[in-house]
Amino acid sequence: MSAPALEGAGAEPPEATPRGCCLTPASPRPGACSVKESEEEVTFQGCTANITVTRCEGVCASSASFDTDTMQVATTCSCCRPVSSYEAELVLPCTDPAAWGQQLVLTVRVFSSCACCRQRCGD
Repeated sequence: MSAPALEGAGAEPPEATPRGCCLTPASPRPGACSVKESEEEVTFQGCTANITVTRCEGVCASSASFDTDTMQVATTCSCCRPVSSYEAELVLPCTDPAAWGQQLVLTVRVFSSCACCRQRCGD
């Protein structure tokens, strides 16, 4: 059984609203933080199906150096996080138990862009 297609997949995603933490690179490098798709099995209201899900994955910079002003180790970390996303409806291959004769619909969050976001490094 093939995974239901994400509504709007391949189309231009909705406009991103940056949260102020992230920088989007001009052109992605191999292994760089980006949106990846995978197929997962999900069971929703008794219906089991394979669906396509998105995730943010890739390499982001981190560093540690000695700050001579504070005489402390200064760390800078970033992680690969979603910058923009939207909801998509997936039609599953089962009948909706609450709506006779209609297909079961699952709403999922789809990541349309990812970026390396600065954050405080753990101790």
